[in-house]
Amino acid sequence: VEVAPREPFAVLALSQARTLHWRLGERSGTARPGSIRLTAPAEPGRYTLRVEANDHVKRAAVVVGEPAP
Repeated sequence: VEVAPREPFAVLALSQARTLHWRLGERSGTARPGSIRLTAPAEPGRYTLRVEANDHVKRAAVVVGEPAP
């Protein structure tokens, strides 16, 4: 996922679990399966989005770039 700092983005996370647990940088939370809507960290860099459900973990790279001029 490529996104500008502090911009919203979404990832699709399908599961039979009722609740998903996610972590992105220093933030974490829960969500229902489907589209997880998040906001990119403020600092540019490469982050790992971690989503867990029923003892299964999936990861995705989130690259936060410099904002477009």
